[in-house]
Amino acid sequence: MGRVEKYGNSSYKKRNGESMPSVKGLINHDFRVYEKSKNPDIDPEKKHLNIVLSPYKTAEEAIQRYQQLLKQAKQMKRSDIKNCFQWCIHPSNAISGNWERELVFMNVARSFFLEIYGDVEISGIIHRDENLVKGKIHLHWTGFAQKREVNKRTGKEELRVGCTKILTPEHLKNFHVMFDKFVTDPKNGGHPDFAISNSSSKGKRAVPTHAYKEIEQLKEQNRQYQQEIERLLRQYEPQRTKKQIIKLTPTQEQQQNITHEQEIEHLIKQVKEVEHTQIRKEVNYVR
Repeated sequence: MGRVEKYGNSSYKKRNGESMPSVKGLINHDFRVYEKSKNPDIDPEKKHLNIVLSPYKTAEEAIQRYQQLLKQAKQMKRSDIKNCFQWCIHPSNAISGNWERELVFMNVARSFFLEIYGDVEISGIIHRDENLVKGKIHLHWTGFAQKREVNKRTGKEELRVGCTKILTPEHLKNFHVMFDKFVTDPKNGGHPDFAISNSSSKGKRAVPTHAYKEIEQLKEQNRQYQQEIERLLRQYEPQRTKKQIIKLTPTQEQQQNITHEQEIEHLIKQVKEVEHTQIRKEVNYVR
């Protein structure tokens, strides 16, 4: 699944308290300018494995490109404007671990972004230096959020800046469908194995990185509750010997069963609450 985040001239904090860097901070991070990173998953010894697909090969060139795009467009004089966005794309399970096919997939994915967003690329980098779950590499593609609009006052067409003009609810909802259609088309150098969405996820909105992490935590919590329910059900199944049954009076046995049922009902209720929270997280994407 693709994940997207928004960035601006200055750093800011999200509603969930997560700190987001400025565009320059993001570029420096992606190009691994800093010798030490706060991300414990980054292995400095694997830095040389990262590949820059965009024509801007250094952090300085990418920042100059960003400043160039910023001068060309009209932006409101507000410090909280998010004028850049970054997609993070992982290869599908069908090609994961096959570096040659992964590289082809990443190039086709970059072509897709250039196709739908136009000439707004700031950087496109393949990261192979992170110790990720399942060992998946990923592509970070950063674009400048600009759109041509007619000025109602002057009647002239202008380039307006803002992620809300690009990452609309409709666009995010259809993102995975559009992406899979492009990367699976042989005319674009694609292959059916390149599809990143399964049949159940098509048509769903793209999930921002912070929400994706929270959803994964909720799924893990849900899985633990399910395991606990199964354990309790196995433990309290009526498999007692006749001797054990004799020791319990009907009243005691009934009371014990009621207590066990209450525990299981409580866990099932927790599972439902976690599932509802997960659904809300998936619906309440980037705001």
